Parts: sequence; structure tokens; C-alpha cells
Amino acid sequence: MRPLLSEYKQKVLSTVLATIVTLLGFEVLNYILGRTYQLQTFAAVSLYVYAFHFFWLTFMFDLHFKKRGVLAYFSPDHKGVMLLWKGFVERVRHMLNWHYFTHYLNFLILPGIVYWSVILLLSINPFDANLKQAIILISTACLSVIYWHFKDIFSKNLELHDFGFKILSMVKL
Repeated sequence: MRPLLSEYKQKVLSTVLATIVTLLGFEVLNYILGRTYQLQTFAAVSLYVYAFHFFWLTFMFDLHFKKRGVLAYFSPDHKGVMLLWKGFVERVRHMLNWHYFTHYLNFLILPGIVYWSVILLLSINPFDANLKQAIILISTACLSVIYWHFKDIFSKNLELHDFGFKILSMVKL
């Protein structure tokens, strides 16, 4: 069976989707603070947007390291809950491996730092509209670069080259 998209197109599609959600999320948060000044709504929406980033990275990480064809290993005599439980355990077995779990946690840190620092900068709110837009655009570009290189690292089975390491270090700054 032939894949629908090449690896490069998958990387572009996932990065573009994450970038659009990031930009729209930051713009909505900017609007909530700037126009309505609803701090409770701002906090709730910022958690929802971060939840998207958290689940997106989890989905990308899981997609590349899951065990393929889990249900094919079971014979037809398994029924009901036992089949679902064994299928679920086999599906998430890679996350129970300490090596993969520590990598997964490491890949959550950098986008989290960038995201929450922008949220703090927006919530302080001493800036004019142009500076806030610049912060939003720069941080969206940084998160896009992060997602691009993370997707590249995931597709190469956690191999990080010097060039990618330098780019991710620059994004941190």
C-alpha cells in the first residue's frame, strides 16, 4: 500500500497546521486581553491552546514510535475488554520504555518554555499593539521552527545532527 503523502509533505502539513493554530491562539489571547480584559477567560484559553500543543507533540511523538500492527498479533479467540486492554498496552508500550519517555519529556520542555513566556509577556500588557504583534509573530516563527525540527528528529528515530541542534539552541535564545 502506497502512503498518501511523502515524508516531506507530512512534515510541511504538520508544521503548517501547528503554525496556524499557534498564530490564531496568540491572536485570540491578545484580543481577549486587549479588548475585553477578561483574565479568567485569558487563563482558560491559554490552557486550551497549550493543550493543543501538548497533544500535538504527543501525537507526533507517538506516531513515529508506536508499534505497528498491534491487533494483528491477537488471535480471534480474545474477546471484549481483554482484547482492548492488550491492544492498548501494546499500543503505548513505547511510552512505558524509560528511554522514549525521557525523550518525550525533553521534547515538551522547549515549546512549553516558548509558549508560556509569550503568554507571560502578553499578560503583563505594558506594550503597544505593534510590539505585541512582533512578539506574537516572532514566537510563532520560533514554535514553527521547533515543530519542523522535532518532526525531523522524530522521523529520523531521535537522531539529532549538529545543524539541528544549533538551530534549536538559537530558537531558545
